[in-house]
Amino acid sequence: MTNILFLDIDGTLLANKNGRQFIPPSAIDAIDAARQRGAHAYLCTGRSHAEVRTLGELPGDGAAGGFVLDGETMVYHRPLERADVETAEAFLQAHGAHYYMESTYGMYFDQAFLEFALTEWGIRDPSTWLKIVHPVEEADRSDVNKVCFRSDVGAMSFEDVVAALGDRFYLVHASYGRTDVVSGEMSRKGVNKGTAVALLLEHLGLPDVRTFGFG
Repeated sequence: MTNILFLDIDGTLLANKNGRQFIPPSAIDAIDAARQRGAHAYLCTGRSHAEVRTLGELPGDGAAGGFVLDGETMVYHRPLERADVETAEAFLQAHGAHYYMESTYGMYFDQAFLEFALTEWGIRDPSTWLKIVHPVEEADRSDVNKVCFRSDVGAMSFEDVVAALGDRFYLVHASYGRTDVVSGEMSRKGVNKGTAVALLLEHLGLPDVRTFGFG
């Protein structure tokens, strides 16, 4: 029997110390020990491929989430429809909201959201992280996996977003550590960690598998 571990990043692999994210050595040691005993380990995250790479050398065999990666092989990737991205962007701009877009190989921020992220997120290695960050104007709208937004100007509620865009996106709340803002994430319906895990297992084609999820 083959054991496969699926590991979340935020709140699972990443801990926080003095306002900065880090990966505890004990977590890396535990994953290494499991792999030495024949287990496979995959990240299971909503983060983009580009952002995962900024975390450094993580022990594991690939990733499953908004995309499916087996080693360096992209098994599955289905971005948002360009027309849906443009509709979401027009709505957010009309309501004075700030936002960023995640693609496979980069993150695209408006300036206000970028300043907020650098101040509030406790990014593990800001200098490395900034290498994959670009102005939102440069984003290829046909290669966007997720749109994240926040607004503290009172121009919209989360219910407004659902009413306007709920037929196009899977929408979830995202507090970003704040309770006084309207914030959330827009992703493609039917694309999530569960479907990614199923696609990866189908790709691996192993006859006898036992899976474990952490996070």
